[in-house]
Amino acid sequence: MKCREKISAEDRRKFFKHYWHLGNYNVQTSFLCACIKEEKAKRKNTTAKNPAKRAFSRVYSINKAVVCRGMFIKTLRISKKRINAALHKVRTLETLDRRGIVTEGHNKISMNQKNDVIGHISKFPRCISHYCRKKKKNKMSFASYKKPFLTEFNLKFKKTKKDTCNKCDTYAAKIKNLHEGNEKEIASLEHKMHLEEAEKARNSMNIDLKNARENDATETLTYDMEKTLPLPRQL
Repeated sequence: MKCREKISAEDRRKFFKHYWHLGNYNVQTSFLCACIKEEKAKRKNTTAKNPAKRAFSRVYSINKAVVCRGMFIKTLRISKKRINAALHKVRTLETLDRRGIVTEGHNKISMNQKNDVIGHISKFPRCISHYCRKKKKNKMSFASYKKPFLTEFNLKFKKTKKDTCNKCDTYAAKIKNLHEGNEKEIASLEHKMHLEEAEKARNSMNIDLKNARENDATETLTYDMEKTLPLPRQL
């Protein structure tokens, strides 16, 4: 008797609705396992060209009527992969759905190793931007900025044009590593003088730029020494 003669279209429709109305993945898995009987293959047809691959044989049923696999998966509108996954869970005694669950990988480091990494990163020197020297006492983590940046603003990151110069980095490292004494005081004084000279140069440039904008007879040429572009930009 053919599968279509064993069960009516109406019974197949009810079987389909019952399965999908279960809603829960784990419950659906249990339902599939109840409708499919799996046994170890008793006989294997093995040849040199076609070695046996099946380790199990399966019997599919809809409302206790035995049907072929094609009829079963077409009725429920599921794939062979879904059936294999359900039966594999039964064989391995793992019936719960673990999709999306994050597990600790084999490369997870110990707490002591994590503390060593944090301690190492904490020793990295912090550099304050050369032209943006407004200090803030409270230190904020990257995560503290990331969440409001993504949820409250529609902004994008752009590579900054302002950065520390080599002298500032050298002075900052020297001041941090030197102990209290004359050498540290001298380094701090030299750094302060260097910043004052940079500030004077920037103020002078801003004055020249302002004059060029307000006076048509005046032209100001600026050079981008950081990018080593020897071509002047006329303003």
